[in-house]
Amino acid sequence: AWGVDTTKIGITGISLGGMIGLLCSAADERIAASAPMIGTQSFAYGLDNDKWQARVNSLPGSVFADAQRELGGKGSALTPETV
Repeated sequence: AWGVDTTKIGITGISLGGMIGLLCSAADERIAASAPMIGTQSFAYGLDNDKWQARVNSLPGSVFADAQRELGGKGSALTPETV
């Protein structure tokens, strides 16, 4: 009804919004393009340089409980420490 071309949905964001946009584009197949701005780093870099904690800590605390609930309780080990 809105005339939205669902093959051309994009997402962008700055800082935490960039990280959320990147994660949304990976999780939602409707998003065709993502252009995060200042707020992302490679996960390999974060692990190699022990710089991953700030990114995990920037996520809302409920995200882990929500993901566990959506997994039907199968994600019992899903915590900030395991991410």
